[in-house]
Amino acid sequence: MDKECLLDYAEKAREEHAEFLKRLDSDFEFGRDRFPPDSRFFRLQSPVAEATVVDNDLWSQVPFCGSLIVPIPPSDKRSFERDYFRTSEIQDIIDFVKERGKLQFVLAGWPTEYEGLDFLDPIFKELNPPCWFGLSIEDFAKNDSVLAVAKQTLSTLAKGRFTEAFLQIWREGYFSGRRDAKFALEMLGESFVFLKVIDHPLIEDIENSMIDDPLRAMFQLSLASIFIIKPLFDTRSDLNNVGIDEIQLAREFIPRYRPSELRFPCEIGKFLVKKLTFAPSSLRSCYELLDHFDSYDLQKILQTLNDGITLNHVDVVNKSAMELSKILDDIWKDPTIPRKITAIKMGVPIMMAVAGYIAGGPVGAAGGGLLGDLGFQVADKIVATLFDSQTTGLSERMAKLRMRSYQINVYDFKKKYKGKIA
Repeated sequence: MDKECLLDYAEKAREEHAEFLKRLDSDFEFGRDRFPPDSRFFRLQSPVAEATVVDNDLWSQVPFCGSLIVPIPPSDKRSFERDYFRTSEIQDIIDFVKERGKLQFVLAGWPTEYEGLDFLDPIFKELNPPCWFGLSIEDFAKNDSVLAVAKQTLSTLAKGRFTEAFLQIWREGYFSGRRDAKFALEMLGESFVFLKVIDHPLIEDIENSMIDDPLRAMFQLSLASIFIIKPLFDTRSDLNNVGIDEIQLAREFIPRYRPSELRFPCEIGKFLVKKLTFAPSSLRSCYELLDHFDSYDLQKILQTLNDGITLNHVDVVNKSAMELSKILDDIWKDPTIPRKITAIKMGVPIMMAVAGYIAGGPVGAAGGGLLGDLGFQVADKIVATLFDSQTTGLSERMAKLRMRSYQINVYDFKKKYKGKIA
């Protein structure tokens, strides 16, 4: 889009945001008041999650939430194709957005920053993506002087060694998703100012690190933006997707600031795509999963596997992606419930035979025992009826006793979709 069109786009975005901010002084309520509003998306579905895209597979996240919001930064074509998808796929993806509503786009930069990025024109023209912002630093500052002090402190500490260290790791590709170093450095600066404005306890450690250990300060600011700041700013997402690499880096925080609720949507999503479809992780795999599996069941099985990881591996943040994949495979193939069912099916006929002998003599036509000739299958159906169950028999109900909920959920999912799992 040309500069004039982008200026007009920016003005409309500013007006939309101003309308949203007016509600802060009236009856604003977190969870109810959302920005961008539902009307700015195509068929938005809950729960809404924000994607993590750099070094993670976008398509492994789409099927396992209501709608996945993908923030598009003002990056060049090469960076875009590395982190998102080929530009030749854009039209097919636009059709997917309009048809399913499972994928949504927002602008992670100000509209005028997208000047010259013509490969994104179809997204602008057909989807009209909103800007990805909600509350601002000013909304959290008690007064202008607090904000001014925070910005002055940043200006003083960012000079010299900190900026030099940042430029070095930027050249090595750490912040390569951005078009230029200045933009990425501004993002770190905004994180610092916000933590300073709200007087977060972590800010003192960051200030010291900016002088003594700039690299550590950068990691802390980047992680703070994900785990501390974003949940406060974001009035749109229900879920904040992060990758295992980010969770592991969060060990840079002192223990009380590390994330307490761990989610692994990227890794679990990749695992499930391989288990549930023969298609490689792609737009095609999304279509196959959504066509063959209930959306709610997909969301539930991802959460189930996540529970299985966190309940059994308290040290999961120390695991590699490969180790995590092995853990997931063990949970998926857990034979406990099937083995218990088999054991019960072998044991119940014997118990029924004994009961038949006691109740009416020897089992069989000659003996005429009361229960001996019923057989396990009939007894199973009778007890299932008594328990008012239409789907599980006595053997399954007994096998599930004292089993963890994640084990039961995995078993039920695999049973429901038997024949559809790759």
